[in-house]
Parts: sequence; structure tokens; C-alpha cells
Amino acid sequence: STKRGGGTLIFLKTGLAYTERVDLKTWPESTWVELVIGCQVLVIGCLCRSLSSDPSSFGDSLEESIDKISCNSQIILVGDFNASSPSWCPTDHYNPSGRILEPIFQTLGLTQHLTSPTHLRPDGVPNALLDLFLTNKSCSVVDVCTHPPIGNSDHLAVEGIVSLDTMKNIQKHQDCRKIWCYGKADRPNLIRDLQNADWTPVTTATHIDAAWDFWKEKFLSITERHIPSKKLKQLKPKLPWVTTKEEREIKLKHYLFRTFKRTGLAPDREAF
Repeated sequence: STKRGGGTLIFLKTGLAYTERVDLKTWPESTWVELVIGCQVLVIGCLCRSLSSDPSSFGDSLEESIDKISCNSQIILVGDFNASSPSWCPTDHYNPSGRILEPIFQTLGLTQHLTSPTHLRPDGVPNALLDLFLTNKSCSVVDVCTHPPIGNSDHLAVEGIVSLDTMKNIQKHQDCRKIWCYGKADRPNLIRDLQNADWTPVTTATHIDAAWDFWKEKFLSITERHIPSKKLKQLKPKLPWVTTKEEREIKLKHYLFRTFKRTGLAPDREAF
């Protein structure tokens, strides 16, 4: 084809294990892959929507794909959506596609992170944000920025950095757990705020993940105001082959070593 633009492609680092999710390809110009990093599942979708295509049909296809992804997965969507909104870029105005797709993204629990124009005018000046970087709420975005276009493209390249919980980070998070002090809760004000809260987005959401995310965020924000909490450090489990007597001997050894290290005296070294 001699037509310029369109098409999708995902490059992955050599040696990185992945699965192509062909079941998510509900839109012709889209590519989906799934990666397992640590114990986190990351799904990346690259999509392209032409100006001539119906944004409502695109939104329906996207919703069909998202519904097939596990709710525990982290999702990143990138590509040329040909949709603009002042909510994404302050210098932009709504185009018809932006008015349709923005509420669809919100319903699906997706957040758009890029805030600067990506499309270039013929004179090379960026004039509109059409290339989006969308994630679900479980995906932690560190930074999103643009770079000069690749080749003779009239779109800037987009770079996004996300933070993934590897097994090491997850273990670190699990070392401390949050304990709610229910006995010290301000129950009257807790009940009052729960009753007076606006729960409409929960009952009107068309996607269960969006309803759950709103309910959880609202409920926890209220409970944190009225129920004290503390961090409890979890002790590492004892090694089954270390008896109580051996444990005392190990503690004594460490104590004697610290003493010798502090004094440097021969008797302390001998005792160690």
C-alpha cells in the first residue's frame, strides 16, 4: 500500500518471555502482548484508529478486549487514537472522537498520562495530542515524555516509564502490614460520612472494574479519616532446624563479635 500511516507493531527486548494475545485483537489495527514480570502480569496494547473510522465502534472493540483481561493485570495502551481533549492537553480542544472516547476510557478505568502535543504541523511545530499513553489504576507510571519523530513521521515518539513490583519489591512490601485499630474508631462520624458519600458512580458505572475502583478508593478514604491504623512488622519465620538453644548460642556469638569489634581487645577476641 502507498498510504502513509497506520499499522501497529510491538518490539520487545530479546530474551524477554511474552505471549501474543491474539484473542484481544478485536480492532484490525492493534497488537497485544502479555508479559509476566516477577508475579505481575503486564498487558501491552498498541492500537491505531484512523480519522475515518467510527470512534464508537473503536470504543466497543476496546471494551471487548479489556473485558478479556484479568482484573489483576496491569494494562498499558499506546498508539495513535486521533482523539483530542482539553482534559489531556490544556492547549487542545475537543474533536468529535475525543468527546466520545474520553468517557469510554473513564468507564473502563483507564487514565491518560501524556499532557503535551504529539502531532506535528507541516512546519514541524507540535499542534495536537493524538498519541495517548493509557494505563489502568493498578499500573504505576513514573514518567511519560516525548522525543523527536522516528524517520519522516509527523508524530513525536512517546516514552513511558512504569514501576513494576518484582518478587523482591513485593516481599519488601509484605514485611510490614497495616493494622486497623477498630477499638479506637470514631464510629458515629464514620457511619455519617459513609451515609452522606456520593456513591452514584458505583451504581451508574457500566464496567465492574471501574465501579470497584471507585468504591474501594472512596471507602478507604473515609475509613482512614475515622479509624486509626498502624504498621506491624512481620517477623520472619524461624528456621525449623534451629532449636531454642541454638538460637541463644547464635545471639551470644553475635553479641561477642560486636563487643570485640568495638573494643579490639584480645580477651574479647578470645571470648568470641
